[in-house]
Amino acid sequence: VTMADLMEVVRSHGFDVKAVTEAQFKELLSEAAKHEDESRTVLSLVAYSNKEGDELALVNADHRFTINALFRLGFKWPIIDDSYLERVIWSLDSFGFFTEKD
Repeated sequence: VTMADLMEVVRSHGFDVKAVTEAQFKELLSEAAKHEDESRTVLSLVAYSNKEGDELALVNADHRFTINALFRLGFKWPIIDDSYLERVIWSLDSFGFFTEKD
């Protein structure tokens, strides 16, 4: 799944999503954290964000063993297409995952 495909489905669901620079994103998070009603929404993003000067470590993971074991136990995953993405966005929205809709 590409980010472009995901954003297309999110936008078709009625959300106004805009691309911003990393600096703009950090500034928006910082501003939102100052407001009580928005701070709960962004708290998890702030908790996992990279602090200034910290290096990000990429972890090379191999999930083939787990995928094969689950497949042998009967677990199968559908191909991710626009319909699948639309159901995911609808489900998240129905649980109140998104706070604002334009």
